[in-house]
Amino acid sequence: MSSPHVLSELEASPFRRTHRFILIVISAIFFFDLADLNTFAYAAPVLKVGYHYTIGDIAGVTSASFLAMAIGSIAAGWFANLVGRRKGLIVSVALFSVGSLANATVTQVWEMGLTRFLTGLGLGAMTAIALTYVAEVAPAASRGRMQSISFATGMVGIPVAAFVARFLVGLPGESWRGIFVFGALGILLIPFLMRLPESPRWLLLRGQTERALESTSSIIGRELSAGHVSLEPFHASSVGNGSLATYVSLFRNGLARRTIGLLLAWVLLFAGFYGFSSWVPTLLSSNGHSVTKSLLFTSIMSIGSFPGALFSAVLIDRFSRRKLLGIFCLLVACCGVFYGLARNDVSIMLLGLAVTFFSQTTMAILFAYTPEQFPTRQRMAGTALSNAFGRLSNVAFPLIVAMVFGAAGYVPVFFMVSAAWVAGAIAVFAFGASRTGKSIDAEQAAPTVSSASPSHS
Repeated sequence: MSSPHVLSELEASPFRRTHRFILIVISAIFFFDLADLNTFAYAAPVLKVGYHYTIGDIAGVTSASFLAMAIGSIAAGWFANLVGRRKGLIVSVALFSVGSLANATVTQVWEMGLTRFLTGLGLGAMTAIALTYVAEVAPAASRGRMQSISFATGMVGIPVAAFVARFLVGLPGESWRGIFVFGALGILLIPFLMRLPESPRWLLLRGQTERALESTSSIIGRELSAGHVSLEPFHASSVGNGSLATYVSLFRNGLARRTIGLLLAWVLLFAGFYGFSSWVPTLLSSNGHSVTKSLLFTSIMSIGSFPGALFSAVLIDRFSRRKLLGIFCLLVACCGVFYGLARNDVSIMLLGLAVTFFSQTTMAILFAYTPEQFPTRQRMAGTALSNAFGRLSNVAFPLIVAMVFGAAGYVPVFFMVSAAWVAGAIAVFAFGASRTGKSIDAEQAAPTVSSASPSHS
């Protein structure tokens, strides 16, 4: 009888102390990642009034940031396969923290665009690497929940950043710059990132079998010996580690349909998600509300971020992830249409809260769903490319929002955003692949890893 593979031990492990440490650290970096992602949106109304930024200027800076996120994500697909998931996380967190601190020192539009570009490089890289890392170290029975909880905890960063912005904007002088200083505090997490165990799957991919055994033992909380488990590495292939060939392979050998479906979903859902969250403060202030009132509305709406993302953890390991994605896309679209039509303050806040809640549920499921769709050899590249396409959609979409708002006004913007969510639901249902009951390593040529429990995708 052959020995079980070391990854089977990783898949079948109960939730241990190291899993808890990983969850806390990844949640913390998502906190600052998502807080930093929204800092410019909260500073934009101040820049518009105090420094005469136009809607076009705000759109340009936002687009530069998302372009950088796409570049950072694609670079991460190469870098994290070259140096490892842990080192990739350290570098990406350092990069977006330094970039955010630089944001606090500038005022001119071109300077803000440049520093937001630097910040975006780190933000894009960190998201792709973190999603891949959690997928590769979590037990099969709790992989979805670990992804959802880390993302949900990170969501706390959005309302915290919103209330920090609301407080700072009310102070005299240049206090608004503190919004970006807050986003830079993620650099304090680097000592904890250095203590994370490396992904055993990445180590096997690199042929480092002894280190893979040590890392697995550390994660599952018990000593494994080479004599009792198989350490067969992944078969060598012409597919490189994060090279151009890896990205090309995503569109071959049965992966093409899945890859295209995910790219479409990320493009459309990110356009809908950030078309709402990044523009609401500015659109409200441009539609007759004061800057302070716009930020108050945004702060209240953002309260739905954490419970919305956390709600996904209740469902994600019980039902098909693909079906959940489609259903919640349609819910967000419906709420978005009514939000655009709302006129009184209570309706605006309640419908905005509903959009935030359900959109965060959807994004949490998408984040857990994506890295599971690719074999280990292509997982980092597939997740990075999906993330990059989502960010790229936001290079063009803010400009489209600005044009629609200028030409047609407030309400059509939210009809357009809702249409993106509907199209996202269609993409998921039409092209998404079901991974229900399959191990994350089911498509590897080697090693053969049995699934410890069903994974509903």
